[in-house]
Amino acid sequence: MTRSPSQHCDEFEVVYVLGQHGWSDLYLIVSKKVHAFRLTHVMCEPMEELIGLCRSLIERRDCWIRLHDEPGATLVKASINREQRHLVDLEVLVSEGWETTPEAAEPLISVTVKATLLIDQIIYQLYKVRALCQENSYARDRSGFPHRLFKDLIASWKTATGDSRSDTAP
Repeated sequence: MTRSPSQHCDEFEVVYVLGQHGWSDLYLIVSKKVHAFRLTHVMCEPMEELIGLCRSLIERRDCWIRLHDEPGATLVKASINREQRHLVDLEVLVSEGWETTPEAAEPLISVTVKATLLIDQIIYQLYKVRALCQENSYARDRSGFPHRLFKDLIASWKTATGDSRSDTAP
């Protein structure tokens, strides 16, 4: 029996910009289309939420996170593909309220990507933010970097992938 090729998107990019005064921006680029999300740090720390998403995927668990805006929220739902477990079915939903669940939110993006691609994209953005935060002029008026959570994420990812690179540079 011949298996059909995977129907997944490899034209996928995550960009995270740590803004000042409790704001950040998340950009998802899917097949050349840019989706921008403004995030507030008032209700949660977006970097910590993204780390939690990666940890769940490393552990092969479905999950969803809520990233707040004022008003509203962006919900990111990641499910391990049942037929091809190296893939993640990723849904991005938007809501006018802060406490909405994925079932009650409006779908915006639905894409299947390799789990490694999604996790690597997020990790490399966090490496970037961590490096930038070491510069005092950049770190001023920005929320701190979650060093411990990031270090634990890198250790989990290295264990899962057998990666022997240093955690000081990607």
